[in-house]
Amino acid sequence: MYNLNSLFTSKNIFLYGCARHAFKASLQLVNLNHDDTVLIPSFICRDLLSSIYENNLRIKFYSVNKNLEPEYLPVDSNIKAVLAVNYFGFPQDLEIFRTYCKKNNCVLIEDNAHGFLSFDQEGTELGRRTNIGFTSFRKIIPVFDGSALFINNYKIQKSEFLKLSPSDARLPFRFILKKFARLIQRNMNIPLIIYLEDLSRLMRLLFTGSRIPKPLKNAEKIIGRPINIHSSSIATLKQLAATLDEERKRRRNLYVKFLKILEDYEVELIFSKLIDNVSPYGLPFIDNNNNIIGIKKIARENGFTCEKWPDLPISIMSSCPDFYKNIYFIDFLE
Repeated sequence: MYNLNSLFTSKNIFLYGCARHAFKASLQLVNLNHDDTVLIPSFICRDLLSSIYENNLRIKFYSVNKNLEPEYLPVDSNIKAVLAVNYFGFPQDLEIFRTYCKKNNCVLIEDNAHGFLSFDQEGTELGRRTNIGFTSFRKIIPVFDGSALFINNYKIQKSEFLKLSPSDARLPFRFILKKFARLIQRNMNIPLIIYLEDLSRLMRLLFTGSRIPKPLKNAEKIIGRPINIHSSSIATLKQLAATLDEERKRRRNLYVKFLKILEDYEVELIFSKLIDNVSPYGLPFIDNNNNIIGIKKIARENGFTCEKWPDLPISIMSSCPDFYKNIYFIDFLE
């Protein structure tokens, strides 16, 4: 059973408004010097770079293969921290990272923004397998915001700056509307969330020329979200505490269901097997054959969306492997 209580009682867990703030804090904790370098995967959402740049640090990328595992980790004497990512809730094999960090005297940080409720094969919660890690809540459960920074090594000196009071700012109307729509959807089995998303995209198309939000121009430089977790998110987490194991089961069942459905499409599955202890963010795949329209339709008929991920860093878009730009996932958020 998932132990949610530790999020609110442990002296080594700190809550933030989003994972970018948790990552920024983790870099501050390890006492890097200005212009030190952080090694991160090139297959990453561009807004994560803001956590590094707001700390006046440099970035170096490593490439990943189609299994989203590192091809190799470049050696550079300026690299002082390395980020390992648990993509879509699946545990990244940390052996290559641990060996590299030990040899090159680097700090390893575990990015578990996709993997709240997931554990590895040994039963260790993702985000807690390295000295420092972080996770995100809002990708897995319907909260307004929220992330957690895990300090898993007692030798790391914690600072007062980590202690933040929850925010009581007014919630956006769009979030409140979706919250009520989600309640009606669950009770009446009407896909209101999909309808609202359609309306939102139509309005966005009319006003901006694009159905989906475009990345902000300064997304790589500025975090742009409140640092404090909202009090409503904490309340929702506590309210849902007894149902989290059911949520893990629901997500696993959906993964198996859509694995079967995608057998009829010419796509490359990134994780063709659902391993034990994983609570998947969604089902990711590579579409090189223009199957996406049909898959989006199937996802919609089942009450879910299918989206491309991520918004890649600008600097790697012209040189990255083609498959980086063809990865989609069926999002299991209900």
